Amino acid sequence: MRKGLTIYGASYVALALINETVLYTADERLIRKASSLGVVRHVAEFTP
Repeated sequence: MRKGLTIYGASYVALALINETVLYTADERLIRKASSLGVVRHVAEFTP
C-alpha cells in the first residue's frame, strides 16, 4: 500500500479489504489516508 500508512494500520486495512468488511477506528490519520479505499470509517459512525 502506498498510502503512507504504518504497517500496523495497513495490516488492518488489508484485512478489511480481504474480508470485504468495514474497519471502524478512532485513528483520524488512518481514516484520512485510507479514505479512497472505502473500507475505513470513524467509530462514531458505527451502528449495531
